Amino acid sequence: MANPTRSSNTESSTLGRGVAIQGRISGGGDLTVEGTVEGEVAIEGEFRIADDAEVRARVDAASARIEGLFEGELNAGGIVHAGPQASVSGTIRAGAFTVDPGARITVQIDSDFDLPPELGKSSR
Repeated sequence: MANPTRSSNTESSTLGRGVAIQGRISGGGDLTVEGTVEGEVAIEGEFRIADDAEVRARVDAASARIEGLFEGELNAGGIVHAGPQASVSGTIRAGAFTVDPGARITVQIDSDFDLPPELGKSSR
């Protein structure tokens, strides 16, 4: 049975390939970027960056999944996941940050989660 009082944060929008936006984007649901975004993004749901997409922005979202290029500041209360083709640089503030093998990551992580012991020690 469908829920007639479905929350707006279950809605999903896509900025398709070939779409380039400069400025501010905000919304109550999920957002997938397949094109290019520069500026600020505030999304109440999940923020997704497709494999050929480029985002250079300050992003606030519930969670994020990065498959393409992200440069900037990303703030998420939940999980930020970088897929195997991701290129991520900037600052990540999140409840958790996961990285698939192959992803290129140059970030400052600012979070309340504990790093595994092997990441807290110098490899020298």
